[in-house]
Amino acid sequence: MAEGDFDPDFPFAGLRVLELAQGIAAPGAGALLVAYGADVVKVEDLNGDWSRHLGKTFESVSPTFLAGNRGKRSLALDLRDPAARDILGRLALRADVLIQNFRPGILGRLGLDAPVLMPLNPRLVYASLTGFGEEGPYRDRAATDSVVQAISGILGPDRSQDGPSQDMPIPIVDLATALNLFQAIAMALFVREKTGKGRHLPVNLLETAAWLQAGSLAEYVATDGKPGKLAVPRAVVPTRDGKLAVIVIEDAQFARLCEAIGRAELTTDPRFASAAARIANEAELMALLQARFREKPTAEWAGLLAAADVLHAPVNDLGAFLADPHVAAGGFFAWVTQPGMGRLPLPHVMGAAPFADEAPAMTAPALGQHSRAVLEEIGLEAAAVDRLLADGIVGAPEGA
Repeated sequence: MAEGDFDPDFPFAGLRVLELAQGIAAPGAGALLVAYGADVVKVEDLNGDWSRHLGKTFESVSPTFLAGNRGKRSLALDLRDPAARDILGRLALRADVLIQNFRPGILGRLGLDAPVLMPLNPRLVYASLTGFGEEGPYRDRAATDSVVQAISGILGPDRSQDGPSQDMPIPIVDLATALNLFQAIAMALFVREKTGKGRHLPVNLLETAAWLQAGSLAEYVATDGKPGKLAVPRAVVPTRDGKLAVIVIEDAQFARLCEAIGRAELTTDPRFASAAARIANEAELMALLQARFREKPTAEWAGLLAAADVLHAPVNDLGAFLADPHVAAGGFFAWVTQPGMGRLPLPHVMGAAPFADEAPAMTAPALGQHSRAVLEEIGLEAAAVDRLLADGIVGAPEGA
């Protein structure tokens, strides 16, 4: 790209990305590259990325798939066929970035691993995502977000007070790994501008889980496995008509909380007069606060706590979050019409130019939607593409 053509809103415009990945984490990194202008060709087998079918599906696209694959181009290939593997090799030789999340060794058997491709394409940034890394006794194990939450201690036995521990309602390890993978790719592209050389980037879910818990792990070791409470109250309390999260960190905040709820005498109660005392007497304090908060509706308490500058928030469901006046004023979302789903909100990417409502780059592709276009870009004649489609080596929607 000529320097005069550079668009700072889309700094990765012209970047060719080849994505050989399924699920949430690796495709999530590809989606971020799209937001910054990259052309991401997503290679899927003829059954499609499994996340297409995660939850309710609308015309071969699930909402989860939409979130991680908006704006990409889909090429469907039967990777068991040598012709398909040849196509992948040709795409890899012209790519700037390759993202893959196969288990270690699989792409090596296909001749598509980093040691083979990088000498042929020295500027290639080759990003490999695995569950547990490329060394160690777990290297060949399958991994999902829930598996890694369990093994990493995120689902520790003390995380649930009401029976068995359960994983978080969002795949936090997958999503954080997408961010980690994206920043590693961005760093490698910056280095390539200085050196002219790409690099291999091994990233894994388990290291992300460790990174998310850096403070907790250090505290666990420093306290011989007996970490203390950070602060009290730091809890969700029931109100007359809902729930409210209330957080106090400093004594001054506790004083303002007590004043706002009409219980100023708690400030001088020796059981609660300091952070250490509140932690030691948590059960008594929380019983008093819960009884008080049940007396009024959430909105009334929220107004009182806001006026007192006390950390708080209503415990919303997703509908209430979307309807929140601050969310509406902040323009957090663009709205896109995905075939079969209707009009949906998708969040903007921080640092990237906001998407316009109904922008084409906001929709997810049908399986194989761009197969013909991608193959013609690497020099295949239309008749050759027709033969690959007829032989079942390449997939595309009917009429594409």
